[in-house]
Amino acid sequence: MQAWIIDASEMDAEDILNFRSNLLHPNPEIRSFLRAENKATTIVIAPKGFGKTLLLKAKRLSIQDKYAHILPSGALVEKPSGLPSVIPTSDYGDLRDSEGYWRSVWLLSFTIAVLKATHWQPGRSSRALAAVVQDDNLVSVWEIFDHILSAPVNTYHQLNNDYNDALLPAFRRLHESTAIFVDNIDEYYEGILREMNAGRERPVGGRVKRSFWHLAQYGIAAAARELSHINTHVKIYVSIRKEVLQGIIGDTYFGQQLRSKSLIVSYTDSDLLEIVHKNIAHSDAEDLADPRSNDAVTAFFGPLKRVTHPTTGDEEEVLGFWLRHTLGRPRDVVSIGKAIASMPPAHRSERRVREAVRAEAKTIATAYFAEMAPHLDGFDADMLLRLIDRNVLAPDDLKRISEAYAAVWMETFSEVAPHTHHPFCALFKLGLLGYVGRDAESGEDMQIFRLPGEHPLDNVQVLPPARVYLVHPALDDLVAERNPQYFENLNDRNVIGRGRRWLRERVIHYVLKGDVRGHSETMRDGLRTKAFAAVFDSIVSAFGARLAHAERSQGDSLLLIDANPIKLLQAARNIQRDLGRSEFGSQLRLAGDAGFVEIAVGPRQAEPYGIALQNAARLEPHVEPVGIYVTEEFVRHVSEDRGNHLPFDFVRLGPEDLRNLPWQDGLFDISKAGGEPAILTAIYRVNFH
Repeated sequence: MQAWIIDASEMDAEDILNFRSNLLHPNPEIRSFLRAENKATTIVIAPKGFGKTLLLKAKRLSIQDKYAHILPSGALVEKPSGLPSVIPTSDYGDLRDSEGYWRSVWLLSFTIAVLKATHWQPGRSSRALAAVVQDDNLVSVWEIFDHILSAPVNTYHQLNNDYNDALLPAFRRLHESTAIFVDNIDEYYEGILREMNAGRERPVGGRVKRSFWHLAQYGIAAAARELSHINTHVKIYVSIRKEVLQGIIGDTYFGQQLRSKSLIVSYTDSDLLEIVHKNIAHSDAEDLADPRSNDAVTAFFGPLKRVTHPTTGDEEEVLGFWLRHTLGRPRDVVSIGKAIASMPPAHRSERRVREAVRAEAKTIATAYFAEMAPHLDGFDADMLLRLIDRNVLAPDDLKRISEAYAAVWMETFSEVAPHTHHPFCALFKLGLLGYVGRDAESGEDMQIFRLPGEHPLDNVQVLPPARVYLVHPALDDLVAERNPQYFENLNDRNVIGRGRRWLRERVIHYVLKGDVRGHSETMRDGLRTKAFAAVFDSIVSAFGARLAHAERSQGDSLLLIDANPIKLLQAARNIQRDLGRSEFGSQLRLAGDAGFVEIAVGPRQAEPYGIALQNAARLEPHVEPVGIYVTEEFVRHVSEDRGNHLPFDFVRLGPEDLRNLPWQDGLFDISKAGGEPAILTAIYRVNFH
């Protein structure tokens, strides 16, 4: 079985059986649904990209030997083709705005289709029903459904009377087991909705409302459930979108009844990782970096285990990076897997894998916007993304960008649509805008992104109040293409991703204090002193520009301060390296501490102060040339802040490493000699990987 299959909609029976055996990940809910003896669950509910069609097909194959009749006969599931016929408006009034109307149309469509399959002929009935039964072009549920929708209102009423007088009694008398599979009702009206959005007006020749998309799916779920209760010999399997379930959940009775008959498809991160592992296991050997390895990550990526975030410096597992750039849908996971699998295994370096994942994420987001466009009247993704200039947004940023968006929209279209003033509500409903909220269990701040399908699409003002909003990483490259400032303003504190801990704005700063060994020799030559200062300043400016504070003073002294320890230490290492490679070959040593540091703006420059500066200054004279030593406080805060996956190691030093420092109870005393109170701390050397 070929791995990394993105679209299972065109699979035949043999393909579906192979896929189910090898690549499908049946979590407990899916496994229960697919059991042949499970006759209670007949409705599959999921957003786009979760495999509704695949599951309906797999269910049919699991029961096909247990039913006398299964519809349709020429395909695994019945799907609509083309656009809906013109819907007449004469005399219907507001009838089509009711859920009851759509339920009755589906009841008619199902009962007529099932009875026609048994060659039933109506007795006393209306001409309208006789015409439908005798028309050989009206066989499938979809054909009958479309015919009834496009009929005059008097024909509809005639058929509705026939349902009670002729269809329902005949349906009750059916004793042969029958199953029918109907899919893709969600796509039936999306073509027309897309035309309505593009033209900014309703299509000519019929009255189609945006609510029909919801009502048609509500109706099919209600009818399928009702008919399954009326005749237990008949099972009607259908799929609907999860957004519709969210819209009707307020109807407690029907909502609960619908849930009891439904498989609501969902996948945890563990499920998605299992999908990755299964596809790797079924990949051809030539598509693997290490085919002999039993570890999926090693088999697929070779030695690559982790990737480094270019802005924050954080490391994350490569599969975590992969999942973070998806919307939590199996389709996205497999799509990225296919993109990586297309790379020659020898080329799967950290940089190229990162580029491949981001490129495919951009493709996924672009396609997702196109898929959801019919439901987001007044939302233009390209128009909004051009205005976003950072990935972490404050409420004032949302207000500023929304106002600019509304102005551009009105200039372009000259009319207000539902999302004209609420573009970020649209982004939030799609799961592409998150926010920072408090986790009820841990009490920590967490990054919250809704999964696709968790909000009704016809609700507009759904954005929750928050102090921080987050742009989904799948949008990073799409936004940056349109607004180059975006990558310049990425948050350097947090890696953005659903379910990740949110690190608040820092109150702790990290300090590195250093000096150049042997600088007194250079100072004896005034010209060399001036030249050295120019070189030193240039290097510090190059690598310290993005730090909170970077200052050279007293000729050879350096002070670096930042709230991001990874960024700080990487800048320090680069400064050490370039200073050593300069014509002066200078050796810069640095000592670090962490704590509460204030950077006040003085008359000439920023003036930092705090106990961490004092402790770093006390430790600095004891650092080996071109070394970086830090205190226990520095290491503790890094561990709490960033965890254990770092681009460097902290190596604890002992008394034999620092013979000139007093040693007391397993700690060094770095206090200044001459009566200053003891400053006891462990000391660590920073070793870069």
